Amino acid sequence: MRSDGWSALPNRRCDLNVKFAISFLAAAASLAAVAAEYTTVLMPCRDAVVASKVDSTLKTYSAKVGDRVKAGQVLVEAEDDRYRLDWQKAKEQFSFMDAAFRDKEELLKKDFCSDFELKRAKFDRAVAETSFREAELNLGWCAFKAPFDGKFAEILTKEYDPVKPGQPVLRVIDDTRLFAVANVPLGFTAAGRTVRISVGGQTVSGTVYEVAPQADNRTGTVRIRVLVENADGKLAAGMTGLIGG
Repeated sequence: MRSDGWSALPNRRCDLNVKFAISFLAAAASLAAVAAEYTTVLMPCRDAVVASKVDSTLKTYSAKVGDRVKAGQVLVEAEDDRYRLDWQKAKEQFSFMDAAFRDKEELLKKDFCSDFELKRAKFDRAVAETSFREAELNLGWCAFKAPFDGKFAEILTKEYDPVKPGQPVLRVIDDTRLFAVANVPLGFTAAGRTVRISVGGQTVSGTVYEVAPQADNRTGTVRIRVLVENADGKLAAGMTGLIGG
């Protein structure tokens, strides 16, 4: 009994030592990951490609690449002669059908038309109104506008070139806030934490906006996006730097 009891003690000590060593190494690895720095790239918080919805030809751009633009600002227009004629035609048809419907309403009050005739006039007016609204949309789509406040980033279709529905025309970015994108080890950080970023000869802080839910099985890293305020415009999208805990 005594010898068995004594023989078990070294094994218990060994198990405790192993567990302590594993915990120590895990903690050391976590601290090392936090202390290390990882390559990051700054990306705009919003990035939009404005595509054509009409079949036409572009006119000249009213803004230059790099200009600050406002939401709704027209950056370029397309030839709209055909769409304007369609809009004018649809507008006149709707106006005529609306007047005919109102006449039928008055005639019905005097028993000079049937309920069916009034319903038919109402239907014709609804169809004409739909055509008018569609023509109005098509005409409006001949103006390519900035979707939000930001910068005119890129011309994707040159002036005087033809455009088709779905064809990319221009690109606008919002760089008042940037995302620092990096691949970091598991356990490096968590959403909501503040990290430091060295970029362009300066050090700024940012908040971890999101952490990818799945690690890369080849590298054991996860992708994070860190939100960085850039209202003063000192940083630019595309810059690279280092991100640390």
